[in-house]
Amino acid sequence: MANPPILISGCPRSGTTFCGNIVSKAPEIFEVYEPFNHDFTYHLDLPTKFFRVTAENEAEYKPRIDRLLALSSPAQRWRHLPRGAVERLASKKDMTAALSLKKLAQDRDSFLHASRISIKDPIAFFSADWLARTYGARVVIMCRHPGGVVSSFLNLGWESETKYIVDHPLPLSNGKFDKEIAAWRRKPDDAVGAVILQWKLFTQASLDWHKMHADWFFCLHDQLCDHPVDLFRAIFRSIDLPFTPKIEAQIRADTGASNIIDPAQHTQHNLRRQSAELKDQWRKRLDPDIGNRIVKETEALWDEATRAFSIDLSRAAA
Repeated sequence: MANPPILISGCPRSGTTFCGNIVSKAPEIFEVYEPFNHDFTYHLDLPTKFFRVTAENEAEYKPRIDRLLALSSPAQRWRHLPRGAVERLASKKDMTAALSLKKLAQDRDSFLHASRISIKDPIAFFSADWLARTYGARVVIMCRHPGGVVSSFLNLGWESETKYIVDHPLPLSNGKFDKEIAAWRRKPDDAVGAVILQWKLFTQASLDWHKMHADWFFCLHDQLCDHPVDLFRAIFRSIDLPFTPKIEAQIRADTGASNIIDPAQHTQHNLRRQSAELKDQWRKRLDPDIGNRIVKETEALWDEATRAFSIDLSRAAA
């Protein structure tokens, strides 16, 4: 595609919203927020959460995604606008028409001028390979320390989404977690253990894809917190977006020392953080026994992810 779509994904609570928000500030970008997620008004109506679109089932689902990605064209957005206005109060809306109307109302510059789709969606994670192969999507995968992910789930009162993941064939190397999945099925009420397993499934899949896709950008949330300007510069280079002074100023405003530190003090999608202090907040928020359990059960995999995904900052800043 002339203007390939961008996918920003990763395990839920790994920083995908923050990354997607910065990417959406580029004037070229028409952002679509979690179209694979059934919990949002505008979604693709796929059979299950974390559904995997593949070459085997694409005949049914590709036309829906084609329509969504066509919104990269201003002409297509204008074409869908009348239907969006007609269906504005209807209980069931055409997704592309509704998104066109919403963007015109909330972000007119993007509606009028954007030329690329950016999808921020952890729920699309297991379809990332298909999106890249089918549309040439530029992919950014976020990975966060498991302590941060578990702490965030517990703080928000969220249940793990493991049940949506393990009922489908997993793209993991050699059934590595079959025993842990079986143990989780025997004890599904272990809230901490369920999120740990969810993190492991996402992280192992990310490592597998890292070996297959040299052109994808794999980003450690922890490193992004420490070096947001340099890492975002590298991300923008990877997805072929200009990294402008305006974008850099936005990053500095969203991550500076004057912002709050602990996301427990604010709403879920308030994205201004004192990022340098954010990455280790889980150690202060979690009960020490839970923190020690997380480290013990994930240390080897986290070390592997850290080695694989760490970015040479001297090259990122170039």
